[in-house]
Amino acid sequence: MGRSAKVIIDTGWIYEIETNIPKTAGKNKAGALGYQFAEYVEDAEDKLVYLYQPDCSLGSIETDIEYLAGLKRPSAQEIFDSADIVHWKTGEIYSELKKVDLIGILEGLKEVMNNYKENE
Repeated sequence: MGRSAKVIIDTGWIYEIETNIPKTAGKNKAGALGYQFAEYVEDAEDKLVYLYQPDCSLGSIETDIEYLAGLKRPSAQEIFDSADIVHWKTGEIYSELKKVDLIGILEGLKEVMNNYKENE
């Protein structure tokens, strides 16, 4: 089974990333990682299970990307076969990403947010 993720964004610029590993299979490591994210859940093999960022803006996505680039954890470097960026309420798919790591997912999210801001 390949790795997949769903990035759920809401108009208040909150985002969360769910993966195809159940959240109950992981442990929140946000505290150990300096609370850059409210939740950063990894499983026993250090694979990303869930990420939650309640305080997001275009600038903070840049900060999140820089943070993850310096994070030497397998969860930040693993490749996802697919990652869909979707609206939290309607389920509208804004972007379908293929063969991306976590930084690539956030780069895709940043692009979606830029497009949204331009169309407001």
